[in-house]
Amino acid sequence: MIATLQSTFCVDSSRIYATGKSNGAGFVNLLACTPSIASKIAAFATVSAAFYTGTFNGDCPTQRALPILDFHGTADTVVSYNGGQSHGGTQVSIDNFRQGWASRNDCQNKSTISHLSTETDPQQLVEIQTWNTNCKTGGIVIGYKITAGQHSWPRTTLPAKCNGNVGTNDCTTTVFDATSSFIIPFFNTYTL
Repeated sequence: MIATLQSTFCVDSSRIYATGKSNGAGFVNLLACTPSIASKIAAFATVSAAFYTGTFNGDCPTQRALPILDFHGTADTVVSYNGGQSHGGTQVSIDNFRQGWASRNDCQNKSTISHLSTETDPQQLVEIQTWNTNCKTGGIVIGYKITAGQHSWPRTTLPAKCNGNVGTNDCTTTVFDATSSFIIPFFNTYTL
């Protein structure tokens, strides 16, 4: 797909990124774990990621350290933050996913913990876990643990499909917009 797009459009090959939600985020991890593809992608971001043990390569081969950004809610009932059984398969916990990438990037074993500003997040419901000490060049893992967050893309406004009605999963909001506030700036930091 990358080759096809590059043959049709003007694509900066040093600024190709991968992001996805749920099973799409699991696919992003598979891209990161496939060296021939990961070598073409500058950074990766996952949201409410589904990592099934049958397709999740916890010991994935890497040829370089990879920048990884992840968002996941603790109240996600579709893909549990703590892993477990779902949709006929076993899911990997989000902590194991993040720690695995920190290890592959040769980062310190323990993350540093921070929070969004109290102006943005008065209840301090978002915990930011960052592995960026002693990593291989270019390696970093940042995880946003969203207390009470559901199976949704973090955003401050409801998508059109919700018709203005707050509900569950993607018809919920949080205190920040992951795309404009974090994913795009994260991607802009990394090039090949």
